[in-house]
Amino acid sequence: MKILLCGSVHQKSNPESFRQLIKTILALHPEHSLQIEQRLYTYLLSEGFSLGGISICTPRGVVDTDLLISVGGDGTFLRTAKLIAGTKAGIIGINSGHLGFLASLQPEEFPHFWKELEEGTALSEERDLLECFVTDQEGRETFRALTLNEVAVMKRDTASMISVATYINGELIANTDGDGQLISTPTGSTAYALSVNGPVVHPHSPVVQICSIAPHTLNMRPIVLPNSVEIELHIESRSGAFLLAIDGKSHPETIGATVHIRRSEKRLKVLHSQHYSFYQTLRQKLMWGQDPRL
Repeated sequence: MKILLCGSVHQKSNPESFRQLIKTILALHPEHSLQIEQRLYTYLLSEGFSLGGISICTPRGVVDTDLLISVGGDGTFLRTAKLIAGTKAGIIGINSGHLGFLASLQPEEFPHFWKELEEGTALSEERDLLECFVTDQEGRETFRALTLNEVAVMKRDTASMISVATYINGELIANTDGDGQLISTPTGSTAYALSVNGPVVHPHSPVVQICSIAPHTLNMRPIVLPNSVEIELHIESRSGAFLLAIDGKSHPETIGATVHIRRSEKRLKVLHSQHYSFYQTLRQKLMWGQDPRL
């Protein structure tokens, strides 16, 4: 099996727990073909790990692997997931960050997960991705990216509001003044969308949701749509610019550009321990349904 190990160089977990996890993963080599992402490789060397015989991977686009192990938080998971999007490879997220909603496995649970993977009892699910691209006033494409969580257009370098005209399949549904507009996948419903009053959506639901960010109105509510729709966002701003954020990574854009969003043909294969439960994760990580009085 070809394995790619990626991770954050800002580890938040217990140092001994992290070291034991890395030793366990390194022990998979040479029985399995193990590569380590360059930034993590350098970090592990600085921490005194022996990496003899293990090659370095410098990802540029999609990588050739069977399994991607992401060690870090949800930000690391979002970044590395794009490396295998649309392939048969699976990703397992090991939480050494803060929340760990996507990175659902704890470091000490990895040996048990690996046993499940070898026995074929680990859980596997496919997550929807969105495709976002930007065109200029002449209709020329200037930017394209995949997103697992959300696409957001936001104001930039000013306290003034921006105006976003949202079109669904060519039909105008709303002009919204505020801080921006957010388009979320079901996976992203527990991320930024949750913070702007969007609903929690089960990750297997064939939908997409639109949420306004701090709208200057009392009656602008999130809307859930079938994921077959094509969305266009037209932005106006006094500053002449706006920010386009893809899974939290910002790209500056100028007024006159049109943002297009639609469901991608590519999907992401996410792996879990066989005891994983979306609802349990909601309760444990987001305190869903928990009554602090009890």
